Amino acid sequence: MIFVGTLSNNEANLPTLTIKEYFSENSKVDFSLRKKIVKYLRSGVYIAGVMNIVRDVFTTEEIDGAAYLTDGKYIWPIYFPYYLEKYPEKVVVPPGFIDHLVSNDFKIPGISKYKTEEITNFFFKKWQGK
Repeated sequence: MIFVGTLSNNEANLPTLTIKEYFSENSKVDFSLRKKIVKYLRSGVYIAGVMNIVRDVFTTEEIDGAAYLTDGKYIWPIYFPYYLEKYPEKVVVPPGFIDHLVSNDFKIPGISKYKTEEITNFFFKKWQGK
C-alpha cells in the first residue's frame, strides 16, 4: 500500500509531505487531467475515519473530518481532492500516481471485502505508528 496526498500537519505517523512539498507554485497537471483525478479520488473505497477535524492550511476553515479512501493500491485522505479543486495550480500530484490512474482508465477497480479489511488493518497499524 502506498500513501498519497497526506499532509504532515494532519498525520503524525503516516508517510507525509510537508506543506512546502505538497504545494508548489507551478503544478504541472493540466485542468482536464486534474478534473479526472479529483473524480477518481472521490470515488475511492472508504477504509477508515478517525476523530480529527481537518482544516485548510491556508484559510483554517474546516474541510471535513479525517477519513481515508483507497483503490486497492493507494490510500489517500479525503482532503486530497479538496486541495486539488481549491488550489489547482499548487497541489503536487506524484507522476507515479497519475500513471496508476491512467492504467486504471480513471476507474476504481473492484475491491473485495477481505481486501478492504486487510487495507483497513494496514492503515490503522500505520496510524498507530506500528
